[in-house]
Amino acid sequence: MRVILLSLFVILFISCDSGREFPQEVPIVITEDVNVELGEHAELRATVKTLGTGHNIVSHGFAWIPSPTGQPQALPGLNSPNIIISGRPEVGTYTFPLTSDFRRGARYTLRAFLQTDKLTIYGNPVIFIPDRVPSIHVSDFTPKSGFDETEVTITGENLGVYTKNAFVTFGGEAKAQIISASDTVWKIKIPVPPSVGRYRFYLSNGANAINASTDFTILGPNITSISPTTIKAGSTLTINGDYLDTPSLQVYWNLPSKGVYPTIISANQITVKVPTNWAGSGEMGLLWSYKGFQKNNNTGIFLNVN
Repeated sequence: MRVILLSLFVILFISCDSGREFPQEVPIVITEDVNVELGEHAELRATVKTLGTGHNIVSHGFAWIPSPTGQPQALPGLNSPNIIISGRPEVGTYTFPLTSDFRRGARYTLRAFLQTDKLTIYGNPVIFIPDRVPSIHVSDFTPKSGFDETEVTITGENLGVYTKNAFVTFGGEAKAQIISASDTVWKIKIPVPPSVGRYRFYLSNGANAINASTDFTILGPNITSISPTTIKAGSTLTINGDYLDTPSLQVYWNLPSKGVYPTIISANQITVKVPTNWAGSGEMGLLWSYKGFQKNNNTGIFLNVN
C-alpha cells in the first residue's frame, strides 16, 4: 500500500510540474540562406516553424557565431554581435535588411534565434561569403545612339544594385551618371566625351565588371562630303553632313586653331569661304562647344587648297 501511494505521488508531481517547467512543444526556428548583393547589402532570413507551447517569447533575431578565438563576430558598423528584433514573431518567415562593410573573402556565420524569458532557442548555423557574386551579363541596351547626356537603359543579369564603387565608363575614361540600378536594369546618362563616334562602355557593379559587346554611337556634327574637293583660297566651299546647324560650330582644316565660322544653309549643309592660310592638302574638321566642353570631330574628309 505504501509503494502504491508513493508511485501515485510521483506521477502527480511530474504531471503538474511538466505543465509549468517542461512544455510539451519547443519553439523551432530555421536559419535560411543569406542573400548577399555586391558585398555591401544582405538580407537575413529565418523561418519560424512553431512557437511551441508554454513559452513567453520576448524577442527574436540573428546572432553571429563567435570566431575560433571566442570573440563575438560582430559586423563593422554594428554595436552588437546580435541583431535583436523586439516582440513575439509569427509562424512563418521574418527578415532583416542589413547594410554593412562586409570584408571581401571573409566567412560570416550566423544563426537565427528566439529569446524567451527563460532560455534562447537557436536555429541552424549558416555560412555566407560576400565576395561570391555572380558574373555580370549584359543582354542589351537602348538606344544604340544618341547625343551627349542621352539616357540609356541597360538590361542584363546579376548587374547588382548601385553601390559607392559602381561605375560605367565610355572609351575608358568618361564616367556616365548612374540614374538608377537594380539586378536586371540600369539607367545611365551618357557622359560628354571629347568627340562624336563609337564608344564601347565598361560596366562595374563594385564586385564584377564587363565590357559591352557592341558600341554606343555619340551623335553630333559630321561631314559626309565636300564640293569641290580641290579649291582655291578665297573661294566658297560647300559642305554636306549631319547636325551642321549646331550652335557655335566652326570648320577647320588640319588644325582646330584654323577654324572659321560657316554660313548655315540647313542642318545638312553649310558653306565656308576658304581662308588664305589654308594651303595644301588637309583633313576637314568641326569644332563646337557643349556646356563648357570643347568638342571636335576629325571627319576623314580631305580638301586640297591651291
